[in-house]
Amino acid sequence: MMTAAAQPAPASYFQNDPQNDPASRFQSAMFQFPGRPLPLARRLALYNRVKRILRGYMDDQKYNEVPAPAAGIAAYLGRMIDRGFPAVWSECQIEGGEGGPAGETRQEMIGVMGADRDEESLLLLQMSLLENVVRNLSANLLGGRQITRLDRVLTCGHRRLSYTEACAILDEHGHPVEPGESIGPEKQAALSRLCHNMPLQITDLPEAMAAQGLLANVAPGQAPRYHGILLPYSGLTMIGCEIPAAVEGRFPRGGFTLNLGRLLQFLMGLESVLDTVISPSHGMSRV
Repeated sequence: MMTAAAQPAPASYFQNDPQNDPASRFQSAMFQFPGRPLPLARRLALYNRVKRILRGYMDDQKYNEVPAPAAGIAAYLGRMIDRGFPAVWSECQIEGGEGGPAGETRQEMIGVMGADRDEESLLLLQMSLLENVVRNLSANLLGGRQITRLDRVLTCGHRRLSYTEACAILDEHGHPVEPGESIGPEKQAALSRLCHNMPLQITDLPEAMAAQGLLANVAPGQAPRYHGILLPYSGLTMIGCEIPAAVEGRFPRGGFTLNLGRLLQFLMGLESVLDTVISPSHGMSRV
């Protein structure tokens, strides 16, 4: 049953779309099944390559790298903006759920923040970053099957839905989401399938989902706008936030966090983020 807040997605969303013809749907289905984990040496090589690409990209975009603690990374990057840095980024590791060695898990996150960044500029930056990573990978690392699948990231347009539109699509296909409720991993996977297994931009995310990106409560009392990039296999991989109004003594800013393990899961086309793990000390819980 459709929720009151969720309205049907406009018909134009599914019509007049080159990816919606039968050949395209068959092409999409060919690559929607999870692959097998790569050998450890190749996983390490891919991890290092992706890290180099990310670092080079942030340097090209004139973002300053700063060391930030995992606890309160958004607040720390915000203080750097207050001190006059126009754009900053940092890497950190956060504790995850149960399931890793000695009951502990870690997830590697990349935080990005800049002054005067609105939602549109953040979404463009996130998609540009993703395309840059994909463009600089090779079949030697990933295998031809994955390169063929990822080529669609560079050759097809990227859809954008509001949270309400995403809930309407899920509701219509038997995956109801209550207004303001977090879209869980299984429903994220269903939404990816319904949108042709392509990267999907989602705006107006509820704060319940924003907490996954370490950006919740970055602007108490200001009602920030959250958005995210949903990737096939890995789900919500980038979560961004526009803070529209400045408080006294602060600049308006916007930023996002990137879950590196989830990005690698998407690139390798894997069912579980655990299959991206390089060593036991780098463990992550299976979702």
